Amino acid sequence: MPFTVSYQNIKTLGSDRLAAVYGAWALYPGKDVLIIDAGTAITFEVLDHQKGYLGGAISPGVDMRLKALHNFTGKLPLVAKSNDWGDLGKSTEESIRSGVMNGALDEMEGFITRYKRKYPEITVLICGGDCNLFERRLKPPIFALPDLVLYGLYEALRHSFKV
Repeated sequence: MPFTVSYQNIKTLGSDRLAAVYGAWALYPGKDVLIIDAGTAITFEVLDHQKGYLGGAISPGVDMRLKALHNFTGKLPLVAKSNDWGDLGKSTEESIRSGVMNGALDEMEGFITRYKRKYPEITVLICGGDCNLFERRLKPPIFALPDLVLYGLYEALRHSFKV
């Protein structure tokens, strides 16, 4: 790999996470990058322009959070995710959606704030199947690249074969 991976056991690192890092490295060479992949899980990856891939964090994605509330409680309904949610719900369904969506959004903003303190010029990317739910609500500048993982796989192959 053209960058260092500071992961304890690279064999346990998901290929999707590594591909996202590879894509960010190819698109933003010489930059510090925070990658937020909003999909089944929400992952956070940090790429330091000098030290390479530092590691990341994994938390439940939106669907997983919604299903958990339904499956692990006695009476809460299964709520569909939506692009439309408010700060406070006025029904159980709206309250669940607000809690899950705002909770995920606040989590993302917390990671962004934390890494902007460490790397003031950090580039923040959001990708994944649910990135469209959050990209407009995150404070700019955030770059939405829904297919970053696929792009990273392409770049990894290209680099491997020196195409």
